[in-house]
Amino acid sequence: ARGVGRARGGLRTMMAAEMSNDEALRRVEHGGTIIIMDVPPGTEFGIDCTIFTVGEKFRGVKMVPPGLHLVLLGAAGNDVTRVAEFVRVAPADVHVRRWDPHTETFARGTGHDPEQTCRLQMGARRHDFDKATGAYPARAAEVWHRLTSHVTEDVLSRCGVPVGTRVAPGDPAAPLEACVRGGPEAAAAARERERADATPSRASADDSDEGNRLFSFDVPVAPSFGDAASRAPAGASPEEITALGHDPEARLRRAVAAAHGGDWRGFLGCNQTAFVLFLLLGSEPALAHWKATTALLCDAAVSCAAAFAPLYEAFTASFAAQLDRAAETLFEDEDLSAFPSENKSAAASDASGGGQNFLRVALVALTGGLREALDAFVENDTDGVSKAVCETARRGRLLEKWALAKFGVDVAAEREDAWKKTKNKNFPFDDADEDAPVVVELSEGTYARMDISSVSEEADVFVTAESGEPGARMGWMVQ
Repeated sequence: ARGVGRARGGLRTMMAAEMSNDEALRRVEHGGTIIIMDVPPGTEFGIDCTIFTVGEKFRGVKMVPPGLHLVLLGAAGNDVTRVAEFVRVAPADVHVRRWDPHTETFARGTGHDPEQTCRLQMGARRHDFDKATGAYPARAAEVWHRLTSHVTEDVLSRCGVPVGTRVAPGDPAAPLEACVRGGPEAAAAARERERADATPSRASADDSDEGNRLFSFDVPVAPSFGDAASRAPAGASPEEITALGHDPEARLRRAVAAAHGGDWRGFLGCNQTAFVLFLLLGSEPALAHWKATTALLCDAAVSCAAAFAPLYEAFTASFAAQLDRAAETLFEDEDLSAFPSENKSAAASDASGGGQNFLRVALVALTGGLREALDAFVENDTDGVSKAVCETARRGRLLEKWALAKFGVDVAAEREDAWKKTKNKNFPFDDADEDAPVVVELSEGTYARMDISSVSEEADVFVTAESGEPGARMGWMVQ
């Protein structure tokens, strides 16, 4: 992706700021440490929104704030080679990882035996690695929190990437072959190692008979988000599909209820997970889900923003944080338009904008929907207007100003232009649509009749209201 690719490059410029000794001591005592051993110089090691280029003495990152974090390894400048892992860091926690030269990514587990792992953890707590570890940038913590404010361990499990799972870009239908270094042969060897080394703690009794099932999280897999946000989700009846295809509100309600038990926080958390996996790994499944759920939330704003004000308050903040990570060319990015038709999934079809950048359409729909749904409440100072409604309406207006200032996209003008094009237009086809039927205007009082008793099967007769006499064949009939 050109625009988003530069955005990913922009993340690498985040550096640790100068801090006082007291601040450094506080962050060391309350933060965790990620130790990474034997990584070749020139390799990229990342944590959240910060990418380090590994040098000869690099051994990891310290002062990591408590919480969920994404660590990754990959060849410099090549997102396709990256493999990532979500880890939960506790205060004074030490996570140990090691480079595997055979797979060119993380080794299995910590990469060390338990005794060596324990020694490395004790050394980190004694500050033996202080000179060889970089400090987690203080301002990166705020950025990461805004991007992942609703990501939880349950959300990660729903996205197919539980904490501790090695994650790589790829096709969810064939995650192992697509993601394991070395192709199908390496994937087969990895399966054999997993089966040979499986332990009861990593495999259930029900799983033991499945010959191809992975028994641990060490083999990289692609994320899998399901199709809850689709216009045609699996298992839906024809009536449901018809309703979902034309009603964004029904689709949003179903997506939240079906995939997250009615908890919108989980739905938004999956959107955020998809964004960071696309941003940092270039994952196509993640991109498809982010596009689908973002487009759905924007389309449904006009009917849902008032009823689901807390969701839209959180979404507008999250969406702004996501756009803040992007380059100025984001709205011209080809990767954010339609996927090629032969590779288009249900989720990708929902996110498609007919070849144009979907973000432009989505932002117009979101800001226009928020104005239509919320401005009347705010301007009239309606009794009982919640803080969430007021804040969401304010953020919608700020998004309009920000889109113009950063991206040069005049959302208000584009919304007005779209309104003019659709005003008094009830015909459901575009003028240039080659599949649109041809409409022929008929004179007033003309109507058609088929009298089977008096004409043959092949005869079509019409009469006029004035004379009742047969006339010429009607122009709109199939010739």
